Amino acid sequence: MKINQRFIAMAAVIMASVLLPFSAVAQDSKPVIRLGQYPGTVGNMHAQIAVEKGFCDTYGIKCQLVTVTSGPMALQTLLGKSMEVGMFVPEVAFGGIAKGADIQVVMGGYGSQPYALVVRNDISLPKGEGNSMAALKGLKGLKIGVPSRGSGAELHLVELLNLAGLKPTDVTIVAVGAPNTGYPALVVGKTIDAMINFPPLADMCNVGKTCTTVLDLSRGEGPPAIREMIGASVPMWMRRDYIEANPKVLDALQRAMLDTEKWMKDPANFDEVVAIYSKHIPLTGIANAQQILRSWLKSDMLQISVRLNRVALKAIHDYALRNKLITEPIDLNRVVWAKAL
Repeated sequence: MKINQRFIAMAAVIMASVLLPFSAVAQDSKPVIRLGQYPGTVGNMHAQIAVEKGFCDTYGIKCQLVTVTSGPMALQTLLGKSMEVGMFVPEVAFGGIAKGADIQVVMGGYGSQPYALVVRNDISLPKGEGNSMAALKGLKGLKIGVPSRGSGAELHLVELLNLAGLKPTDVTIVAVGAPNTGYPALVVGKTIDAMINFPPLADMCNVGKTCTTVLDLSRGEGPPAIREMIGASVPMWMRRDYIEANPKVLDALQRAMLDTEKWMKDPANFDEVVAIYSKHIPLTGIANAQQILRSWLKSDMLQISVRLNRVALKAIHDYALRNKLITEPIDLNRVVWAKAL
């Protein structure tokens, strides 16, 4: 019996309309991993590049970025289940854990402390022979910008002030946001005299010759107590309940981050990394923006690693305990996920 061609065509259309939603569901059924990212700075470079280049999709997961503006905000967003991965300093994490936050570190992120302390060029600080402590004493009475109150930058500022024999009340601490908003406040509006903030702050000062770097913690400068933290300064954290419920997702995420790191550290891909960040950090209105961006990213490439340094993490824990950021020791064996990189 001859089948009507029009009937066949109609049947094909009906079948397509039925199957298409299922196909879309299959494509969208990948587990979604939301990772915190800081605006105006490199932030979680692994997450940014993985999303842009599709490394997560290779392993059957979908990575998305969630904007956070500080470590404390990242912790709260993580605990509120509005994202799965937060990248913030252990000092903030330990404070949360001491109050009951059940989170674990799953891999590294940014090895060194991602902060530089700078002053505007018209601010005169004492000079010491190879000793920044003399300059730190000169901060007394100044108005100092930080990304946000309670952030890792402020915690380190307080530590530096203590080492110089000063108290936090000897200065005025002001929240100014990321470098792209803090830098104009420092050198144009002059509403602050100094600032401790994320990269590319030091590069902005060096290229623009508008401010002077007192200490660049991201390049290993500073007192021994802070240098000992290199290797675990800003790792990635997740909730324990999510980790235990999704071991295969965690395995896929780690593999994706390892691939991402290998790709972005390949010199052949550096121009593409710069192009990606040019879209997200335009450095509008800042002279020599591209030169600053390239210098900054090249420097940061040396600091990023998903490999966590456990010895450095303990040094950070001891620092937090010594400076009363936490009042009781924390069991690091419980804090570090058993399969952390």
